[in-house]
Amino acid sequence: MPSIQVNGVTREISQETTVVCLLKSLSLAPAVCLVELNGTVLLRSDFPSTTLEDGDKIEVFRVSAGG
Repeated sequence: MPSIQVNGVTREISQETTVVCLLKSLSLAPAVCLVELNGTVLLRSDFPSTTLEDGDKIEVFRVSAGG
C-alpha cells in the first residue's frame, strides 16, 4: 500500500487517492486549505485531479481570516 507524508506524519493511502479525498479523510474542507505537494503549492482547482503517489510529501495549511 502506498504511503505519503502529511505534515510530517506517514499515512497509508489507496492507489487512486486525490488531494480532495485526502482532505476529506482529514475532515478538512478543500475550500479553506492550502496544499503544498513536494514543495509546490497546488491550485485549489487542481485538487480533484491531482492523484497522490507513494513517497509524496504534502503540507496542508488551513487558511483562516482574522482581523
